[in-house]
Amino acid sequence: MSDPPYPYDRATSEHVEAIGLVIINWANAGKTLTHVLAQLLGDRLPPLDSLDGLRLVAVTGMRDRAVAALIKSIFRLSYGDLADQFDRLLDTLLRDGKRRDVIAHSYWNKGERPGSIRTWVARPANVFKLDEFDYTAAELRRLANRIQEKHIKLVRFLQPLGFFLVPRASSEKSP
Repeated sequence: MSDPPYPYDRATSEHVEAIGLVIINWANAGKTLTHVLAQLLGDRLPPLDSLDGLRLVAVTGMRDRAVAALIKSIFRLSYGDLADQFDRLLDTLLRDGKRRDVIAHSYWNKGERPGSIRTWVARPANVFKLDEFDYTAAELRRLANRIQEKHIKLVRFLQPLGFFLVPRASSEKSP
């Protein structure tokens, strides 16, 4: 294998695969958040089929934390007695989402530990400071699994409330 084209490319194929799992699992969670918000907004909009796409367009492209903040506010109005539990589930998922952001947008150096890769992120503050992250491929896979497990927990919490139900098949046949 030849040397990487620039010095910040030290992720092995094992790391890259694990990074991909983190990104894919977070993308699935992000799509879920978008659909939850669209469904919550649907309760306040006329039930016209033409608006379904409009609801999704309204929230597509918004950052996950902005979508989550809207979801929390609207959810609290509709399901007040369950709102604190919902907030906790969503907050634990979002904590791992912050890690995903770092992982997805980083250059990787050789890590401090055997088999690890390291990156850093500048912390926005009055004083310049770097937050450093060091992951092995196994740690990245565990993060991907945690994101998936928290996502599933959130979906299971919402299903009894009518979210993510598969529509019943119509008895009418399409032409």
